[in-house]
Amino acid sequence: DLMEAAKRRSTELTKPQVVATHSDAWLDTCYQRAAGSGEWKSLSSTMYHAVQAELTRRHIDHFSNLSPAEQASIVETVYSNMMATPSKELLEFELTLGHTVDSELAGELRRSRAEKRTARTIL
Repeated sequence: DLMEAAKRRSTELTKPQVVATHSDAWLDTCYQRAAGSGEWKSLSSTMYHAVQAELTRRHIDHFSNLSPAEQASIVETVYSNMMATPSKELLEFELTLGHTVDSELAGELRRSRAEKRTARTIL
């Protein structure tokens, strides 16, 4: 399914992988907040229409009739084009994602510090 392929690709690109904490719950919260945002819905729609245009350009009737490799190729082409000339939707989603990650990571750091203080008090 086109939307699932786009979501998988987006998840791979947007889920932070450098920061490791004792809990990944904050990452899940980031994902849920970003994926539920109006900016993501707008970007998903833009991506869907871009994939449809690419299918038309390649004279392909149905995305679902393509092999997984062919589907990935089309999604990658659309993604590359979007990165080359970022749309308003992409920029707004990146901004939302950045704010979400900043907020959730700050909360995770506060919780972690509080847990360390509590652990030192107990010892």
